[in-house]
Amino acid sequence: MRRRMSPSAVSLLAAIGAFAFLAASTGTAPEKEVDDGLDVRFRDVEITSTAPQAQEKYLETAPGESKLLERSFPGAPPQVPHEMESMLPITRDSNDCLECHLPENATGKKDVPTPKSHFQRPIVADGGPGEPMATVIKGYEARKELLGSRYDCNMCHVPQTAGK
Repeated sequence: MRRRMSPSAVSLLAAIGAFAFLAASTGTAPEKEVDDGLDVRFRDVEITSTAPQAQEKYLETAPGESKLLERSFPGAPPQVPHEMESMLPITRDSNDCLECHLPENATGKKDVPTPKSHFQRPIVADGGPGEPMATVIKGYEARKELLGSRYDCNMCHVPQTAGK
């Protein structure tokens, strides 16, 4: 038994065929790709074709002998303006940074004391109705000793380099 196509299906096929015929007979070339700025490339060449860049060297000056660079952005931790290799590893029990930077030890003109924020424990509480967070910081409690989360100085403070 043969099935017949409905008149609407025949009309649709005829319209598609006519459109394809007209598109093919106009002789126009396909449109060129336009740079709309949406196709972002980070390199114009293959990454393997570029020469390796020289790695920047950290400063080798002793503490107190170099100039502190500007911070990268407001609130950024300051960079360490002296060599740190001899001070590593920094651990909870062995932290050479504190010999000069604890407030009671920072007596020299160039010694930068550890800020008060490193001695303040946040007081965390449940967020109340209308507060966007489940837990919030309600204030800070001053402590005499450096907070345990702050002993690893080079988590935030990195050595300066002569790099541009």
